Amino acid sequence: MFKRVENNINLAQVENEISNYWDEIDAFQTSLNNRKNDKIFRFYDGPPFPTGSPHYGNLLAGVIKDIVPRYWTMRGYYVERRFGWDVHGLPIEMEVQKNLNLEDPQQIDEYGIGKFNEACRTQVQTNTENWEKITRKIGRWVDFENDYKTMDIDFMESVWWVFKELWQKDLIYQDFKVLPYSWAASTPLSNFEANMDYRDVEDPSIYFTLNAREDFNSVQKGDKFLVWTTTPWCIPGNLAIAIGKDIEYSRVSMNEEFYWIATQRLHELEEFEIEIISSCDGNELIGSSYIPAYSEYENLYSDGAFRLIHSDDTNTESGSGLVSQAPAYGESDFYALKNSGIDVIADPVTLSGKFDNTFKELEGLNVKDADSVIMNQLKERGNLFSQKTEMHSYPFCWRTGTPLIYKAIPTWFVNVEKIRNRMVELNKETHWVPGFIGEKRFSNWLGNARDWAISRNRYWGSC
Repeated sequence: MFKRVENNINLAQVENEISNYWDEIDAFQTSLNNRKNDKIFRFYDGPPFPTGSPHYGNLLAGVIKDIVPRYWTMRGYYVERRFGWDVHGLPIEMEVQKNLNLEDPQQIDEYGIGKFNEACRTQVQTNTENWEKITRKIGRWVDFENDYKTMDIDFMESVWWVFKELWQKDLIYQDFKVLPYSWAASTPLSNFEANMDYRDVEDPSIYFTLNAREDFNSVQKGDKFLVWTTTPWCIPGNLAIAIGKDIEYSRVSMNEEFYWIATQRLHELEEFEIEIISSCDGNELIGSSYIPAYSEYENLYSDGAFRLIHSDDTNTESGSGLVSQAPAYGESDFYALKNSGIDVIADPVTLSGKFDNTFKELEGLNVKDADSVIMNQLKERGNLFSQKTEMHSYPFCWRTGTPLIYKAIPTWFVNVEKIRNRMVELNKETHWVPGFIGEKRFSNWLGNARDWAISRNRYWGSC
């Protein structure tokens, strides 16, 4: 029944012979025609981006996507297999930006959004032949002629139909939230994307001082709050100092001036001659006001800014027990101020990760480049107490290889948490192969799912 396989077989030649034979007899289409009136098995193929060549992950998934439809075809089902292309979003835009030498959203606006999108549309088809060639080489049967693209009108309309259904079910809302943000790609990322590329980097770790604005309980006007931060570039957006209400703080005398620091962190001052004047719980300090290091947002003082507030995240494991709060650049900061009744934000950083003209001496600087400039400014003003660097793990944009920041932007969300329990229940009715994937991994993921940020500050998409 079977021919003997020679020991010196040329696998590449055999592959070509089999592929050519399938083409001669039109094997794939014939298998479909033979079952056109049979029961239908639906197979949804998550489409790849056409911007690069297939990688190992694509090839492995492609083999699996070939095995499943073949199996159900042999079971007597009609299995239509259309190839698809995910042509929208960042991968295409980055290629086009590179080709057109456009660095940020402002330059894209100046070039013209219509022209930019047309360039994206043209870019889509540049690598599809390579995909078809390699897919054929792994022996996968799939229809490239009747493919679909996410830029097809009917496909985009289906996305809008889903959005309409979610809207009518009151599952869509807009909020101001702090999200992982890629300034190089000018877009927020999901938490999943933000966790894809962590690197060990060396960043500044500084102590700086902010002077008490007026007498308040144990605080005397002119006392210095010793504040800690590892992101000096956030200091221009500082609107509060976070302390712990149950942490003990000491007022110490040093060089004829008075400083406030957590009692458990006094060892940070061991190289100085200090005298402890008094101590109290942080609860007594909450509400103390101070003069900000930069005066550009001084008007926000009347809205409750530039005060000491409580944060559950403040501890004495590191730093001084007093933490700089910039609500535009930290989720913890954002909620700490909001819980304290301070509903204001100061955000001098553009979508390109550069300072705007609010701070003349910082205008146009990338946030990471601004660290050293800001530390020098603090030193000149007498606010820099000490500086060093520390190695820590930091998230990078997995597409651009640039450091992420956290940034508060108005964002549309799907209220996943509202339907989370229902999804967990429905998942129990789903047949998973293998079972533990659905029962453990996917079920656990659903049970901890958070509201889904669907906004993307981009141009080439379903809009």
